[in-house]
Amino acid sequence: MIADGVIRATGSREGLRAQHSLPRFDLQLAGDAGWLRSEPGVTVVDFDGGFARFDVDTDATSQRVLEKALATGTVKRFSPVVPSLSQIFTEVIQ
Repeated sequence: MIADGVIRATGSREGLRAQHSLPRFDLQLAGDAGWLRSEPGVTVVDFDGGFARFDVDTDATSQRVLEKALATGTVKRFSPVVPSLSQIFTEVIQ
């Protein structure tokens, strides 16, 4: 990625995404995801009923959250949040 004639970041798409990704996940439940707010190692970024976007401190925390979500009911979606290349570009030129 080049900005103002200066190389700001290099690598493959996947490499850039891995380098600039937070350990962030989306969780969509059939029920309420409010319990996520009190989970150790979790920082909720966005929340709306059964949907939550959150950061975790470790891979083990994300697995614990998934296990608890499965135990509470139907998990419609659990996925990592991967930034777009345009989001990465905006980050590296600042």
